[in-house]
Amino acid sequence: MGKITIQSALGQFTQLVIKAINERKKPTAAFGTFFTDVVSGSKEVSWEIKRRGRPVAVDIAHHEHGTVTKSAKSTQKIYIPPYYDLATNVDALDSFERVFGGMSHVDIPQYDKLIQETAEDARDNLDRIERAEELQRSQAFLTGIIQLHNGDNIDFKRKAASLLAFDSANDWLVDTVHPGAIMAQGCAFMVTEGDADSSGIFNIFMGDLAYNAFRANPLVQKESDIKNFHFADLSTNAVVSRTGAVPQGSYSYGNYRFNIWGYEGYYDVEGGSSNLKYMDSKSIVILPQNIDFKMFYGGTKAWRGTGINRFPTVIKGKRNFYTVDDEINVSKLFGVRTSPVVLLRSIDNIFTAVVVGDGEQG
Repeated sequence: MGKITIQSALGQFTQLVIKAINERKKPTAAFGTFFTDVVSGSKEVSWEIKRRGRPVAVDIAHHEHGTVTKSAKSTQKIYIPPYYDLATNVDALDSFERVFGGMSHVDIPQYDKLIQETAEDARDNLDRIERAEELQRSQAFLTGIIQLHNGDNIDFKRKAASLLAFDSANDWLVDTVHPGAIMAQGCAFMVTEGDADSSGIFNIFMGDLAYNAFRANPLVQKESDIKNFHFADLSTNAVVSRTGAVPQGSYSYGNYRFNIWGYEGYYDVEGGSSNLKYMDSKSIVILPQNIDFKMFYGGTKAWRGTGINRFPTVIKGKRNFYTVDDEINVSKLFGVRTSPVVLLRSIDNIFTAVVVGDGEQG
């Protein structure tokens, strides 16, 4: 059997575990496909929401002074993103003592086994973090308010017209309510209040009950024989792949075109409910092609330097891994720190509606 020195094994341990972690299959995060990452070394984030409208330039006489324009209805927010710090105790793994508790050299097969065991626990921690990020995005899309475990709420102050509560006027199970009209209402809001491109294809996520109600709606069925609908086809000239989402086809109403998506991503609450959905079964969420959504990653605390020159600091990184030697428990912690928060800068480019009521079957 091959062997390497214990010093070499310890020196490579963190890098090899991280490499094994990167090979994992990630949790579903269909909403995450609408976000781009912004990684900062600052522990705070400030962002500005501007609602500019569409004013028309006013002509003046040649002898008059020019008009000085200004942006109105601007709000600036400063926030410290939520903080996550998860670690696995390597000493709790059976092979730790066998690998590092013996001679000056370690057995390579046992060492590889320890790396895989540590990586498996670390993968679970990363999965927890990525589910928390997707839950942030889900809450921002469905309610406009992110509710954090620490008691803080992040309220994006979405307009009431972008959050349509359930009512008989938008009940897709009522045979006089046309789902397309509600969808077009959402697009009109984003075009007039936001800056959505009306010529682009809109993405619409439908909860399972909402989608069933859409297909069963008699006004939708009258438009064409339901058997002739191509529910697996999406419109071209748009993104046609959303990781974790189910393509349900394309649809037109008025001057708007939609790509329909289903989403069956689930998460569990630690010590609480399980099999909860990121996408509410009775709701729809509509997003245009042109959006400005960011996932901001703030700096996390860390030690820098060695020996007497070691000092605490804040470092930049989407995921900051660390190892700690616990002298008292004679163990090693392998952990990850991250500080993510959703930024909805194009705040009026989201429309949400509850289209199936409680107790109704879509």
